[in-house]
Amino acid sequence: MFWNDLLLVFGDESNISTGRRHFYYWSLGPPAGLEIDPARGHDVEGIGVGSTVADIRAAYPDATTHRATT
Repeated sequence: MFWNDLLLVFGDESNISTGRRHFYYWSLGPPAGLEIDPARGHDVEGIGVGSTVADIRAAYPDATTHRATT
């Protein structure tokens, strides 16, 4: 998934897990240039890197979360 210069990779196959959908990679930065877009690093509700599950649930009450199991 791309959001301007933010790349998020999800899948069901990785070195970590197989057969279960999960997030396993992110990258933030332009392929060429000096400005990062989105520069703020969070969405319109203020959710971004460092947000807690409680923050996400408060901003998005209908969001579904899943506890990771190993």
